[in-house]
Amino acid sequence: MQIQKPYTYPQALLCDMDGVLIDSEQLHWHSVLLVLQQLQNLDHVPNVPLRVGWDDRRLWAEFIDLYQLSATVPTCIDLRRKIANDLLYAQGVPAFEGVIETLKH
Repeated sequence: MQIQKPYTYPQALLCDMDGVLIDSEQLHWHSVLLVLQQLQNLDHVPNVPLRVGWDDRRLWAEFIDLYQLSATVPTCIDLRRKIANDLLYAQGVPAFEGVIETLKH
């Protein structure tokens, strides 16, 4: 019989709710505009009402109704996440001042 080591608790726990470590709000909003542009077959970025802090389901339910989109909420969410991830990896988003040093500490 093997004796298991006792569980070691982490020394710290960090919860990041967008805007704690990086300022990703502009990137996410840009991805929303690109989804609308793609779903509406536009050659320009639409002028839409800004919705900061809304969850994706509520945002896309409103925009589907407002812009008469044929896509479903889950489809819009998946497409926006893919576009946001592509933008994040292509452009990057700098960390807020002091974040790297804090994480190293």
